[in-house]
Amino acid sequence: MERTTTDAVIAVVEAPFAVSFRADAPPAATAAVVERLLPARAASVALAARVCAALRSRAEQLPLGSALGAAAAEHTIGMMEAGQGLLRLALYRMRGAPQPELEACLPGLMALFGYFSGLLATPAGLAWACVDAVANSASVQASCVVGTTFSTDPLHPIAEFPVSSAGEPVHLWSGLAAGTRAACVKRLLPTGLPRSLDVLLRWAVARGARLEGLSGLHAMLNPALTHLLGPLLRARLVRWRVQWQLQQQRQQQQQQATASVTGDGSGTGGGSGACGEGPGGWRAREEVGLVLTALKLLRREAARQGEPAPGGIPELLVPEAPWFSLALFVVQLGCADHGLVGLLPELQTCMRLADAGRDVGSGAVGGGGGGAGISNGTGAGAGVGDGTGTGAGGSTAEGGHVPGAADVCVVAQAVAACGAAALPVLAPLLEQAAAYLQREAAQAAEAAARRGAARVAAANAVQSAARHLPADALLAAAPQRALAALGQLLNQLQQEQQPAEQLDDAAISHALASMSVALSVLLLSTDERLVEGCVPGWLWVKERSGTGGRMGLDEIDLAALAGVSGPSHAPQQGPVLALMVSGTAAARFRSLRWEDHRQHRAEVAALARACAQEMFLLEGRAWQVAAGAGGGRGLWPPGLLRVCANPGCGSYGGGGEEEPKLLRCSLCVGVRYCDAACQKQHWPQHKGECRRWAAAAAAAAAGEEGDG
Repeated sequence: MERTTTDAVIAVVEAPFAVSFRADAPPAATAAVVERLLPARAASVALAARVCAALRSRAEQLPLGSALGAAAAEHTIGMMEAGQGLLRLALYRMRGAPQPELEACLPGLMALFGYFSGLLATPAGLAWACVDAVANSASVQASCVVGTTFSTDPLHPIAEFPVSSAGEPVHLWSGLAAGTRAACVKRLLPTGLPRSLDVLLRWAVARGARLEGLSGLHAMLNPALTHLLGPLLRARLVRWRVQWQLQQQRQQQQQQATASVTGDGSGTGGGSGACGEGPGGWRAREEVGLVLTALKLLRREAARQGEPAPGGIPELLVPEAPWFSLALFVVQLGCADHGLVGLLPELQTCMRLADAGRDVGSGAVGGGGGGAGISNGTGAGAGVGDGTGTGAGGSTAEGGHVPGAADVCVVAQAVAACGAAALPVLAPLLEQAAAYLQREAAQAAEAAARRGAARVAAANAVQSAARHLPADALLAAAPQRALAALGQLLNQLQQEQQPAEQLDDAAISHALASMSVALSVLLLSTDERLVEGCVPGWLWVKERSGTGGRMGLDEIDLAALAGVSGPSHAPQQGPVLALMVSGTAAARFRSLRWEDHRQHRAEVAALARACAQEMFLLEGRAWQVAAGAGGGRGLWPPGLLRVCANPGCGSYGGGGEEEPKLLRCSLCVGVRYCDAACQKQHWPQHKGECRRWAAAAAAAAAGEEGDG
């Protein structure tokens, strides 16, 4: 893009801002200028996206550092300001747009955001940017997904945009037609938004940005963004599958044509077997870069998570909630239906298609290590081994990576790691809110009523983890702690609720959160190990009236759940949830007492599984088997994930978490480290689980040898 073009763009976008900054100009004057500049919303947004894409393309070609020269450096600044101005101008023009027009413009607007994020993520953009600009861009995009940006008064200052709170319902996105959401994802796909956000996040962390604050790191990781990022990751895989299938069809057609010519005696055959452009490659560890960076950041922040300041309000009861936002972002991106979990069925389909259609056999792409490596200096016997491979995969004739079993396992392990890291962060936040509500009932009730959506989001997060995590990961994450705190919080609010409030938003949020808690208890009760280790005696069986019908759940007893406490988390007076059955199952439990629930874990778990199956809650567990879970051993610990396990690791440089060569703990082969220093720092926290994991791995290996 020539400098004159950039200057013209800057002149256009600066005009409304110049008017808005004049002391004597009414707000309507700015709106009038913007409307004259951008008369047709849809065409204007589409044009802005194309211009921003061109700015990004030009920025990617610029030389770095001193090679630019003073004039070129000034031009680069102008390019960045032009992109930022275009985005602000387009957003301002969309204020107050009718819903049909807004939906027509939304795909182009999302593309504009994607290209602007890509512009910021270029070396030239990073040289210009500040953390505030990066955080604000992501935060405003999240507000667009929620819808608050577009409901802003058109007379509100042009450079100010509302910020959505963590856990706020994505009213706009969830209300869109499926075709509109698909169009947004399609327009975002070529922008590389997940990769750009990963670069920007790592850049901000490396420069010392903190999680909290108005423009802190949490603003870059608003949970609303997962509704874009998850479908984007899936769309990249779907695109690979479609291209692979087209390539297979072309190859078959060429082979048929060659065979026909050879049969007629008019040719010699011997086609190349490849026709047209191949699908390229798809490798899981390269696709989950942003997930791993966010996971690494969450582990770091969990280590410094503390109590609220004296007299302060817990963050679950206020709009600015940095730890809650980060934990929710990670668990939704991993475990929610629109997150990584949604990739697994598609990934398994791709793997089956590749196995059935490729001519070249799949081979190993790396060696899973585990031998002794660098000594950790602790005298504990654990070292660091080199394990950089991911297992079975393959390559097309064109050299692209073909998804294999290892890719399925990497994604599945990322799902498990996200849930396991988020639950221990959510639990103390819920406990702090419950304790505050008990101490300050009068003022806390009003604050809690305003944050009903946050409680629903927290309860949904626990349910997603209970639904999709393997048993070993759940035992490590202790979801019962978060559920007990939710019980205390919901029970206290239920007592404060007035009769007139039974149908307001707070009451609806209360009902939704209570239902998610009940489903979490049911899911955790489907596994005997989880019944014993997480929810002992929480679920019991009761007889329902009638002789037939489906099983169902009674209303959860919040008072009983509120009375549950550690370390055993066993109820004292009775179950917190009843599974209503009839017929033979009911007859079996008539003679049983709840007080003897430990003796009847198997029967309760069997009925819980049957009920969960009827409610279609166990479909998400099929991928655990497909990933070679073997009772959870294949998914936990998440040894294939290329992320340093040391929460204190400060290495956020480079292009992404998947790029540095990480070294594997050679004793448990379940975690990786940047170097021996990171392992030594983490060893006091890791040594207990290291020995358990090593023993479990040895037992599993011995069992496999015995089966052979």
